[in-house]
Amino acid sequence: MSRNEVGTDPALFSKNIEAFHQANKSRFASHPEALLCTATHDHKRGEDGRARLTVLSEPEAKWSEIVRCWFEQNSSLHKYDHLGKQISRADEIFIYQTLISAWPLNKSDFSDLSQRLQSYLTKALRESGLRTSWDAPDMAYEEMCQHFMIQLLHTSFAKNLAEFINIISPSSVINSLTQVILRYTVPGVPDLYQGREEWDFSLVGPDNRRPVNYSKLQENLEQEVNLLELTASWHDGRIKQPIIYTLLKLRKNYPQIFTNGQYKELLVQGPLSDHVVAFQRSTKDIKIIVITTRFNFSLEVDEFLRSYHCGWNGTKIYLHDRQRDVDWKSILWGNTFRNKDILDLAYFCGSVPFDIFISHHVT
Repeated sequence: MSRNEVGTDPALFSKNIEAFHQANKSRFASHPEALLCTATHDHKRGEDGRARLTVLSEPEAKWSEIVRCWFEQNSSLHKYDHLGKQISRADEIFIYQTLISAWPLNKSDFSDLSQRLQSYLTKALRESGLRTSWDAPDMAYEEMCQHFMIQLLHTSFAKNLAEFINIISPSSVINSLTQVILRYTVPGVPDLYQGREEWDFSLVGPDNRRPVNYSKLQENLEQEVNLLELTASWHDGRIKQPIIYTLLKLRKNYPQIFTNGQYKELLVQGPLSDHVVAFQRSTKDIKIIVITTRFNFSLEVDEFLRSYHCGWNGTKIYLHDRQRDVDWKSILWGNTFRNKDILDLAYFCGSVPFDIFISHHVT
C-alpha cells in the first residue's frame, strides 16, 4: 500500500537502481531546482509509515504467510450483512497495512489512535469507490469494516501485530533515514513538511495536519547530541532531526555541490552490491559520496540499527578517479579514508549501514 500515494502510479511496483540513477541525471539536466518532497498536507500515509510498509515487499519478511495466518486468526471477528457478505479480502489486507503504517512507537501516541483510524477508514473506503462511496455510501459495509478494525485493537491480535512491527521496525527506520539522506543529496530542492523532523506515522488529511510541537523540536535542536548514541533510542524519533540538521548545514556551507555539482553513480560490486545505492556529487573543488542501502530487512539490522550481515566483506564501491592527497571524512560518523579508488564496505558490518563522505580539497 505504500505505492498508493499522491504522485505515484501503483501499477509501477518499483524501479531498479539504474532507473533511479537515470532519473536523478535527468532531473539534474532539466529541473535541478525541482521540489523534492516525501510528505505534504495531502499525503495518504506518513513518510515513515510508508517506509515501514516497504519492508513488507521483501521476501524475508514473509508477508504473504503472515497475512494468511491473520486471515485465519481473525475470521471469527467478521460480521455479515443482510446478504450474507463480509469484508472483502482486499479491504481486510488494507486494514492490516493501515494498522502497520500508523502504529506508534511511543505509548503516549496510542491515546487517540482508535479515533484517528476510524475517521480515516471511512474516508478511505468511500474514496476507493468499490463497496461504498461519497455519493452512494453503504453504511452497513462501512460499519462492518469499522467493527472489524476496532476488534483487532482490542483482542490478542493487537499483541501479535505489535510483535510483528517490532521485528520489522529497525529495517523500516533505516528505510526512513535513507529516504531523508536521499532527499537532501540527490538533484533537486528538499522540502521539509511541518513537524516531519520526528517520526511521521500520520494518515491522510486532516490527520496529517495535526498541531506540531515546535517548542519540543526547538529544544531538541539546541541540545548537543551524539548521533551514534541516538541510534540506541531510535523509538523516540530524535535521531531523524540531527541528520536533517547536518544535511541542511552541508547544503548551506557548500551550496555549489547541490546547485551545480555533477551527479554520477558509483559502481558497486560484491556479495551485497544489490543492496547498495551509491553516488557522487562534485564540483571542481568539492566532492561528496553518498552511500545508502535498500532491502534492509535481509541485512539483519538489529535494535541499534546496525547491520551484522557478513556479506559486507568483499562488497566494494569504485570511485571515479583516484585522487592523490585527498582526505575523505564522514559527516555523520567521523570515519575517514585517504587516497583510495576503492572503498570496501566491510566497515558496515556492525555499523549503521549508510554514510556521507566529503572531500574539501581535490588536486
